[in-house]
Amino acid sequence: MFSSIQHNLKLLILIHSKQRPRALYIDDIMFRQPVEIGSLLYLNSQVVYTEGKHIQISTKASVVDAFTGSTNLTNIFHFTYQVDQPVHSAMPKTYHEAMLYLDGRRRYQLVRGLRKFYGQGEVTSDTSLE
Repeated sequence: MFSSIQHNLKLLILIHSKQRPRALYIDDIMFRQPVEIGSLLYLNSQVVYTEGKHIQISTKASVVDAFTGSTNLTNIFHFTYQVDQPVHSAMPKTYHEAMLYLDGRRRYQLVRGLRKFYGQGEVTSDTSLE
């Protein structure tokens, strides 16, 4: 399953940036609900934030009931990718997209060391992702 997610994310980034991506960071993966083997899984990925050569992707995974058509959200994954050339900015158009943008920005800043979790002390810049 995870290789399928990675493949779809790379296609999304290729479409957005016209460049081949390299995975930099995968946020903690913890399922909200179990996914049974053989379940139909619907994946919805979108670019939520970009900065320079970095792209932040959010992917929602939902189990689909084939008989009723109902979906049940099981997890939200967050990935940070890097490409060779700077990409154009991802700009939100709706309130919902703006909330995704802010969440993506915060997650990106945590990866870069520009933001700390509450109670972690002083913030220092990390340029290891360059």
